[in-house]
Amino acid sequence: SPDGIAEGLEWKNKENKPVATSQTPSSTTESNQQTEPTEQSTDETANWKSHTRYGITYKYPADWGFKANDNTQSTSTNVTSPDFADDGTKGERIIVDETLFAQSGLTADNFKSKHLDANPNPYSDYKVLTVNGKKAVQYYQGDSRTTVFFLSGAKTVTLVLDVFPSGTAASTTYNKVVETVTVN
Repeated sequence: SPDGIAEGLEWKNKENKPVATSQTPSSTTESNQQTEPTEQSTDETANWKSHTRYGITYKYPADWGFKANDNTQSTSTNVTSPDFADDGTKGERIIVDETLFAQSGLTADNFKSKHLDANPNPYSDYKVLTVNGKKAVQYYQGDSRTTVFFLSGAKTVTLVLDVFPSGTAASTTYNKVVETVTVN
């Protein structure tokens, strides 16, 4: 009967030590296979495009759009998701911009007290982080997520994420872009 076969196999596995020993490597192999996607995901940015500007280099997905605004009104660059609509109805946009703050000497350690606390616009989820050996700050202001990298004096580079429509949850792409930033 099927029950007798199952009982026989169960008994054999419990009593036969070589079978139990040979199962250990296969479970180790399974464990290694589970860690492979993690290793691959850390290499996810290998085929991304890169751009250097404002004293930083960053990467963005190869299928995202890129536009540099080189005019007197704006010197920002926009990196947009494939579903981004110019009318602001859908998609994600990361704006990379060099910003000169009125206060000089801003650092990740004093940015909150010297700049954000004096700003009338509320912010949330403020944190100091280290990206490729450089301190930066990250926070939400309205619907935008902002990461600020400090260069010298009052000069900073900001990466601002806007997600449309407003209130829509952002993908993890923004954090991955931020993780690729290197200050030159």
